[in-house]
Amino acid sequence: MPQLLALVMIVRNGGPNFERMLAAVAPYVDSWLILDTGSTDGSQGVARRVLARVPGDVVEEPFVDFATTRNRALDLAAERHPATWDFMPDDSYELHGGRRLRALLAEVPGDVAALNVVIRDPKNAYYRPLLTRRAARIRFRHPVHEIAVLDGHRSVHLTPEVCVEDLTDDASNARSTDRHHRDLEILRREHERDPACVRTTFHLAQTLACLGDLPAAVDAYRLVLGSAGANHFQAAEAAFRIAMISHHNLALPWRSCALLFLAAYEREPRRAEPLFHLAFQHYTLREFHTARLYISQAVRTPPPPPWPYGTPANMYEIDIPELGATIAYETKDTDLLRTCLERVARTAPDHPVLTLRQFLPRTTVGPRGVNR
Repeated sequence: MPQLLALVMIVRNGGPNFERMLAAVAPYVDSWLILDTGSTDGSQGVARRVLARVPGDVVEEPFVDFATTRNRALDLAAERHPATWDFMPDDSYELHGGRRLRALLAEVPGDVAALNVVIRDPKNAYYRPLLTRRAARIRFRHPVHEIAVLDGHRSVHLTPEVCVEDLTDDASNARSTDRHHRDLEILRREHERDPACVRTTFHLAQTLACLGDLPAAVDAYRLVLGSAGANHFQAAEAAFRIAMISHHNLALPWRSCALLFLAAYEREPRRAEPLFHLAFQHYTLREFHTARLYISQAVRTPPPPPWPYGTPANMYEIDIPELGATIAYETKDTDLLRTCLERVARTAPDHPVLTLRQFLPRTTVGPRGVNR
């Protein structure tokens, strides 16, 4: 009889956080398969030692590309260890909420083939389909930045209490840089082969930005914006990234950058980040009333639905209301100040901006709890 959950990974030099990552998931999986593509740091032995009490195997084979190699790992796991669900994290993803995950898996409707798990790092939060139902035979596509192809199968988002933390440190950042260089070579070959592929162009822009080649990244993002084949998420993200790079890195005149942020907001008004940056710049210019117009709209904007390219961590819970409270103080807008301070207090009750409470009008509570 198949077990509930299998850990399935591709690894090459898992690094100093690999043991911690495996230890976090070990109590909650029934089997494991790690396809090692050439580790020289002893990752194979780390996996065998940490997962010793769980049935599983390390298989060593050459790396082909990300989709082919990930599909190969899934096939090997299916051959060796029957399971209902496959969990496919990166080697830096530490699982939180494993016990709750197992309880939820037992309740997933039969027509759901993939579960999107929230991934948190110091800067962003985003969802990826890290769990797939084995009976659906989900395949991955594209040699780099591979995606799970659902082919009509349904996917749902797991509750945020089940999440993974992307463990980042100097060593993992160095490995990420190496991977970005490898990705860049693959993406450039793919772009030369099919320059009309928007997906390749978009990830080429993302990779160039990660490697610090910002003018080239902006050029690639502009190609995405100019393509009729770009989907809504790609176009909106490209517009926002052009604005961010132009303002924070390329030091374009503020008037030009402001127009870029407004264009990004018009493409996706469910995202308040462009409004936040507009408000912040006008605040630094001491144009407080203009800043209040932008931040007020940002405060009214609820957190957006899961965004495939990530939402800045704490943007809606802390960053926007913190700036809103500061601007509200300068403009003597007590309603905005109260709203922003209440929101910050829910997430960070000791935040320094809460000292602005002293500037709120004093209220008394009547016998029936009515403020006077």
